[in-house]
Amino acid sequence: MATRGRPADFRDHARFLVEIDGADYAGFQSCSEIRGTVAKKEYHDGASPIPFKKAGKEDYPDVTLERGKSPNQDLEAWWNEVKASVRGNGVPPEAYKRNVNVVETDETGARVDVTTLFNAFPIDFKKGDYDATDKEGFVIESMILAYDEF
Repeated sequence: MATRGRPADFRDHARFLVEIDGADYAGFQSCSEIRGTVAKKEYHDGASPIPFKKAGKEDYPDVTLERGKSPNQDLEAWWNEVKASVRGNGVPPEAYKRNVNVVETDETGARVDVTTLFNAFPIDFKKGDYDATDKEGFVIESMILAYDEF
């Protein structure tokens, strides 16, 4: 009997790729929203009832990346570089901060849009929840990234 259809491809469900300083990490299942905000400052000028408004400081909330457990240990190595810096082992911030591209793709895998998170570094790393009663057996690895801007 002939087999119909085609083999499953990650692009059937995920329409994005993540590149960390050029290395391709296509296996991410989700990426939280990428967003920037500017604080609003209000000033009252004299007796005017209408406040004068202007832009204040910028803020870029952290981004969470999630993927299935992988034998690739690059993310954990990156996490260890940050820990070494925090512990004073002589790793300067320039060594662990990396640019991260979140690449939107279409159904053929062609690039549609790229958003770059500049000077990103992990602030939280989770190797996964292990559950022997889970019939699917999926272990999800997640990483929260702080970054300067996009």
